[in-house]
Amino acid sequence: MPEDREAARLYRSQLAARQVLVVLDDAANMAQVRPLLPGTAGSAVLITSRVQLVEAHTVHLDVLDAADAVRMLASIAGRSRLTAEPAAARAVARYCGNLPLALRIAGSRLARRTHWTVGRLAERLADEGTRLNELRIDDLEARASLALSYEALGHDQRRAFRLLSLLDVPDFPGWVAGPLLDVAVPDAEEIVDGLADVHLLEPAGPGRYRFHDLLRVFGRERAHSDDPDRARAVRRAFTAWLDLAARAESGLASRFLKVRLEVEDAGLDEATTTRLLAEPLAFLEAERDALVAVVEQALQLGLTALAADTAGVLTTLFDLRSHYDLWRHTHELALAAAQRHGETRRTAVLHQGLGALAFYRDRFGEARTHFAQAQRLFRDIGELRGQAYADLGLGSVEEFHGRHDEAADHLTRAEAGFHRCSDAFGGAFALQGLGVVRRNQDRLEEAGAFLDRALAVFGELDSAYGRACVLFSYGLHHNARGDLAATENAMVAAIGLFRTASCPRDEALALHVLAAIHAQQGDAGRAAALMAQSQTAFSPEEESVGKAETLYSLGWVAYRNRRFDAAGECFAAALRLFERFGMPMHLVRTRAALHSTGLTCPDR
Repeated sequence: MPEDREAARLYRSQLAARQVLVVLDDAANMAQVRPLLPGTAGSAVLITSRVQLVEAHTVHLDVLDAADAVRMLASIAGRSRLTAEPAAARAVARYCGNLPLALRIAGSRLARRTHWTVGRLAERLADEGTRLNELRIDDLEARASLALSYEALGHDQRRAFRLLSLLDVPDFPGWVAGPLLDVAVPDAEEIVDGLADVHLLEPAGPGRYRFHDLLRVFGRERAHSDDPDRARAVRRAFTAWLDLAARAESGLASRFLKVRLEVEDAGLDEATTTRLLAEPLAFLEAERDALVAVVEQALQLGLTALAADTAGVLTTLFDLRSHYDLWRHTHELALAAAQRHGETRRTAVLHQGLGALAFYRDRFGEARTHFAQAQRLFRDIGELRGQAYADLGLGSVEEFHGRHDEAADHLTRAEAGFHRCSDAFGGAFALQGLGVVRRNQDRLEEAGAFLDRALAVFGELDSAYGRACVLFSYGLHHNARGDLAATENAMVAAIGLFRTASCPRDEALALHVLAAIHAQQGDAGRAAALMAQSQTAFSPEEESVGKAETLYSLGWVAYRNRRFDAAGECFAAALRLFERFGMPMHLVRTRAALHSTGLTCPDR
């Protein structure tokens, strides 16, 4: 850098009569660059910088992809060594984060120590706590390179960088830095954007960020030495995630009825909360992977109650989007910890969640076991509402098996329990369940009376979802009486309310029934149109049980319309989804449909 005007004039005079390429490395800003720009045409300047330079044409450079990273290692350490241990070579590249400097160091260490296997270096790099110690040779050191960017930050940015690195999540929203740092969310978001500006964070979608692996390791090193309050900071962030998830979940309708959890208020300002929860389901979908990671990391940190509550809150999302594997994963992890730490109520809630999951996946013996465990534990601590919800689950299991009297006993106890704890919402669902039981026993007058009572309660509660569920049951009730007109009216009303409550899966199920009515009346065209309409409730990429059931019904509609290729494709798609979700009874039914129609799966 010229330090005075005379030096700058000398530099520019040397370039005046030449065509040159000037390379400026690691420019901090344009103020550094301008004195070094050639004053005549025909020359060019290539600048590297950690920040966006406003007057420059920018080319963003990313780390290498996995294949190129291994090729770079091979060019330094020798191709034969790398090809002899391909898995270890990929591991070394991965531990280097595919970063060229780190790959150069790793390759040079292998080249120098010819007696080392690639696997040995991979084992040494696997330990995150010592990885940066391994990535140095002679005057090359990954840690020193990372420290240059870090030391250029202000105090608040350095603290944010350190504490954010402690979050063991695939990516995170900018707002979470607020509770993590214990500062206002708008201020925290500005700090996070500043870290992204200097490429210490990578954008991971609108308002979301992630760390490069080695930067995360470096940040954690600094946090462990500089932040004695780091555990409290992480807990604040996890509490805020849980608080917002619970608020988002509370406004969503779901067939899974459960004990509501009392979670800690994270103290986020009202404007931020309103902004983030404008679309509750979208918020939960965006934070799904982060919240699953919160469950896992909270358990590692001994935050059992927080982990269990987060797992419990996630069940509504997992139900609505058929994320059954994540449901089981989070619940089984949290359940084991809750049992170890004597968290009786949370253990009961998690058993209840696993019972519902088992029921939805046709594992009725497993469902009965979990619901019975939940009921026993809720009884032990004297929680009436929990016992009532467990009885609801047990009633559903017994009714599915055709044990109507046993189902009615559970549902009657559930209704009484809800009444004692003034839970009108739960009580109305118990009444609806009793209406279903009596309908299946052909005791239609009693069934109608129970449904009337349930509908009246949901009307008083102004619950669109509750009214829709009862109207759906009314439709089946009228169908059992042979009144197709009344059945259609009830289903049309239910469909409208399910749509109001944003429940596409339930809406699709009601459309199924409506399609069946038109098929019974000989209107195959209208039936096919309704089935096609039900399919639009699911996005093309969605994989859910509701979509599988829709495809199964579409298969039958297509078959009856003699569209045999389309029928086979629908049955095959349904079969793949039922296999994906591990639902044996649905698989048997779908295979039986293929067999009875003489169709085959197009891809089998």
